[in-house]
Amino acid sequence: MRFLRSLTLTPERVGPEDVRPLLAAGVSREGVADVAYVCYLFSIYTRLADSLGWGLLDDAGYRATGRSLLKRGYDL
Repeated sequence: MRFLRSLTLTPERVGPEDVRPLLAAGVSREGVADVAYVCYLFSIYTRLADSLGWGLLDDAGYRATGRSLLKRGYDL
């Protein structure tokens, strides 16, 4: 998706011409904003992970997390 690529790699260049195709395809303005917010958050998470040296779980860790989420959901 051109919009996400531009927003990720060259956010200073993002303009109306990047959003028009999304609106023309039926995406609402709120939907475009949601996409931008999610992209922004993942960009921050990636930068934090890289700068702080966060590691990934091993397979057992992902399975345990999955079981926990299935049991209690995301609600704390």
